[in-house]
Amino acid sequence: MRYSFKDLKAWMSAFRLKYPVVVVKKPTPVLVPDSGLHRIIWHWTAGRKIPSKDDLKHYNSVHDYQGKTYDGAAKPEDQAKYDWRKGVGASHTKNANTGSIGQAVSGMYDSKGWPALSWGKDAITWEGIDSMLKLSAKHCKMYGIPVTRETTLSHAEVEKTLGIKQNNKWDFMVLPGSTGVEDAVKIGDILRARMIKKFM
Repeated sequence: MRYSFKDLKAWMSAFRLKYPVVVVKKPTPVLVPDSGLHRIIWHWTAGRKIPSKDDLKHYNSVHDYQGKTYDGAAKPEDQAKYDWRKGVGASHTKNANTGSIGQAVSGMYDSKGWPALSWGKDAITWEGIDSMLKLSAKHCKMYGIPVTRETTLSHAEVEKTLGIKQNNKWDFMVLPGSTGVEDAVKIGDILRARMIKKFM
């Protein structure tokens, strides 16, 4: 049986309605330099404004409310060969620790984002954030990590940007002075722009 062009066109239209084509935009390919480190993920500790020994176990560095930097239990280089079974590297982000440096600002103990923002007594500060961004800029230069949404991002951006399921993380969905929770990527864009402007 032979079909006319009109018949084929009608058939294709019907097919598209029944089986719509879904275009999935993949993240920009991640550059993996020789160091094995290709990403920096920003956190807050959900602890006090000065990090505890336990806080330092979970990150490669932590920055307190005055901007003082504390070395974590694992060096950034350890993340290239991350293995929680052997105690190599810091476990800071669910299913995204290998090759990812984890930095954190100390604070946000007893804070809540919903139903209304409540800062608690240990709110994050710009001093702590800038200390984190300054070290991040240094790591970007040292390890050849580009500044993009996929390679320098907050914990709250991981699920939305990388597609790696997290447990309702909201660091960072607020910044000092915020009156309510905002979109994680919007906040991430502010942090990335601030890092470039002030430290790169």
